[in-house]
Amino acid sequence: MNLMTCEEFLGLEESFQPEAVSRAVAYGEKGRPEAEAGAVDVGGVETVVPFVVEECKKAPKETFRQKAKAEMKKLEAKAISANFHTRRLC
Repeated sequence: MNLMTCEEFLGLEESFQPEAVSRAVAYGEKGRPEAEAGAVDVGGVETVVPFVVEECKKAPKETFRQKAKAEMKKLEAKAISANFHTRRLC
């Protein structure tokens, strides 16, 4: 996953793309797990895949893993922000 380009990611079957994003997010640069087993939110992965696809289309030669991690961080930030605002309203 570390060396996969966005172009290679876009060449994967659509049904495998969520698995690729999940692995890219869960593992570090040296192939060691960064997230505990099961810690990667499947719903989050499914949500972020279209954004990763769009970003990869813009920069096909860039590293897929970096794009996947960046898009997942954006999604997590939005979720935290939404949760914060919901709690403030209660």
